[in-house]
Amino acid sequence: MGGVRDLLISTLDDMLGADLERFTYWLSNDLPEGFQPIGQGKLENKTVVGIVHLMVETYREQDVVKVALHALRKAHQNQLAQTLEKGYERILAVPPPPAGQGQTGGPSMAAPGAAPHVSIVNERGTVHAPVISHTTVTGDFNLNLGAGFPKST
Repeated sequence: MGGVRDLLISTLDDMLGADLERFTYWLSNDLPEGFQPIGQGKLENKTVVGIVHLMVETYREQDVVKVALHALRKAHQNQLAQTLEKGYERILAVPPPPAGQGQTGGPSMAAPGAAPHVSIVNERGTVHAPVISHTTVTGDFNLNLGAGFPKST
């Protein structure tokens, strides 16, 4: 099963243009207490993926579903809100994989003692990278920001 971002994308993909416009209106105008609205100018002409990216960047994965549920209900998208809520409950119900095991709960594909390979992509100044959680790093590790990044002077 995918994560919160995948869940949000599939939820918003079910909205037609005017419904999505109403959803983004509520993201810009009325949110639960403690959450700052996203400026309408930032949301204008964004694709579903762009909207989800802004939402996660603004509210982090811990709170983004709460904000999305609020905006969906304000936009009278109660069925989508219910689907999102159930999907999020399923994500929370899946325990993290035990140490030394991959995302699916199976053994890691890396040989014992071998370093795992992680790919990070830079697209037009935005870095897309996997999120690593429930992990402890012991010992040294390298982070190579090679080709494609300007050298500091």
